[in-house]
Amino acid sequence: MDETFHARFDAKKKTYHYRILNRHLPIAIGRQYAWFIRKKLEIDAIRAAISHIIGTHDFKAFEGTGSPRAHTNRKVIKATIEEEKKDYLVFEITANGFLRYMVRNIIGTLIDVGLCKITPDDFKAILLSKDRSLASATAPPHGLFLMHVDY
Repeated sequence: MDETFHARFDAKKKTYHYRILNRHLPIAIGRQYAWFIRKKLEIDAIRAAISHIIGTHDFKAFEGTGSPRAHTNRKVIKATIEEEKKDYLVFEITANGFLRYMVRNIIGTLIDVGLCKITPDDFKAILLSKDRSLASATAPPHGLFLMHVDY
């Protein structure tokens, strides 16, 4: 690579996974690698909501405070939720860039959809509002994994 290469700023797209253990009882081994949620999540509602983030949008509603950025527009290329193994859910989000805490803020809000606290349409309204105070709490960090970076 030439001298001007920067691992973060020269990335064309990144893929993150966020893992959730969704069952009645927690686990002892590996608990630091997934967010444990006891109440059964409504996966179909989450799928309906997550589809709203695909495409180019202003993600200001899901930005963490103190984010150093020129703008809050990002292009989400892929956003899915899949059931993996027994009782695990894996969110996958691929985008051309991410704001600080963007993935964790999106996941926190999607979990509220899954818990039926808000609807998929409410999720879309939060995205369009560009108001962080309308989004849910930030998901904990221990379920988040950077899976791939394309240059």
